[in-house]
Amino acid sequence: MNVELLEYPGEREWMEVKRRALVTIGKHPVNPPDMEWKRRILMARHSPIRYLRFSVLFEGIPYWLSGHLTRHVHAQPYVKSQRNDRQDEYDRNKAPQDAPVDMIWDLNGESLLIVANKRLCSTAAPETRQAVQRMCDLIEDACPEFRGLLVPMCGYTGRCYEMYPCARGPIGERGNGDRIIKPDICPACHWPIDKCQCRYTGSGHPDRDVAGPIRRALKHPDMYSLAVIDHVWSLASDLGITLED
Repeated sequence: MNVELLEYPGEREWMEVKRRALVTIGKHPVNPPDMEWKRRILMARHSPIRYLRFSVLFEGIPYWLSGHLTRHVHAQPYVKSQRNDRQDEYDRNKAPQDAPVDMIWDLNGESLLIVANKRLCSTAAPETRQAVQRMCDLIEDACPEFRGLLVPMCGYTGRCYEMYPCARGPIGERGNGDRIIKPDICPACHWPIDKCQCRYTGSGHPDRDVAGPIRRALKHPDMYSLAVIDHVWSLASDLGITLED
């Protein structure tokens, strides 16, 4: 299986996203959006991010896997035909489910986030997770504003809503929102803790209110993993943040 990122949005597309966001409040963009603005609107999943377009090539994937991907109705698939008058590699009527096919998948920004939520979930087929993870890795390399956002649903909401959840997390905390997941994401900048932006002053940090989220995390440690709490304590010490306002 080969996965290749054919097209992805650049600064021109992001400028158009900002234009669409501002026109709804009677304004016009002057400067291109910075990393902070991009990540804020991605996390909010506001409709202008649908302007962002990604095209991904999947080569040699099982036919049944392409069926999983084509279920996402707001993404446009182009799958190699199995018709007997279009190919002579096998008889379509007798083709096994794992017969290899190629496809190009066009997704907008919102669809991409939703696909990651559903297909990176541990209850998805392992082969499908592998294919989608490869796609997400390529997109995060090309578009750093998406780093840490292409996660399973539990990583987005902090809870599992699956009817038949996986075995992650404590026993008894599972399914239909009852199970709390504690992903290792910094609660202040929302980046993975090993890529935390809180110690930097550049535009990569999506939330200038660092102290507030850190205080909230320290006051509610039960909602986070030990790794995140250690990370937050380290940030608080380095940045001089205390529990008192």
